[in-house]
Amino acid sequence: MADAESTPRGYWQQSRDLLNGLVLALPLLLIYQAGLFFYQGKTANGADLTLLLVRQFGWQALLWFNGALIVGGVVAVFALKRKHGFNPKILLPVALESLVYALLLGTAITWLLRLLPGFESLAAAETPSSPLARICVSFGAGVNEEFVFRLGMFAGGGALIARTLKPENKAAPYLIACLVSSVLFSLAHYMGSEQFALYSFAYRFLAGVMFCALFWGRGFAVAVYTHAIYDVLVLVLYRS
Repeated sequence: MADAESTPRGYWQQSRDLLNGLVLALPLLLIYQAGLFFYQGKTANGADLTLLLVRQFGWQALLWFNGALIVGGVVAVFALKRKHGFNPKILLPVALESLVYALLLGTAITWLLRLLPGFESLAAAETPSSPLARICVSFGAGVNEEFVFRLGMFAGGGALIARTLKPENKAAPYLIACLVSSVLFSLAHYMGSEQFALYSFAYRFLAGVMFCALFWGRGFAVAVYTHAIYDVLVLVLYRS
């Protein structure tokens, strides 16, 4: 009988795999990091943990960090190809699938909010004027925010709650983690100069819930690319 790990896996299995997803997210992270270095922090994402390196060691630390990312990514691709049959060519289908979700995301949230009275339109947040800088901002949001809020707070938080409380309903810990992470995700957008508004808070909360659903159903890579592409559509195409 063939080893289960050596059995070829299809697109749906490969794209949902967490290790594969981390590798697939590397191109977006590297582009964001290059923009962060080039624009000297003006495209920084608030959830970017690598900013701690910059504060401690200066901007040259990003060069070492990205060099390590490239080497680690290459090694990971070859290791995953041998162990799991990972095919880097799934990057294009992941991007196309995510594009569909990104196009539907804003429409779905706007429709849901129209069912509730008393909401005003979403105000435009301050972003860099350069389209290239906005792309870097979008990619940074896609990778960093999905890493912190979905992988860390939703998946990790749900697992921690389940292990600690051991509830009979196995889905309850992840539902709690989804709601908490989505609230924090929305609130994090007001850590800068943007003023709190009920509509924008509700919009981002619902977006957080949908990203949790994408992460749960389709994995880290699809959640990252959907988030990044959605932000590109909003910040670059719709606002240009």
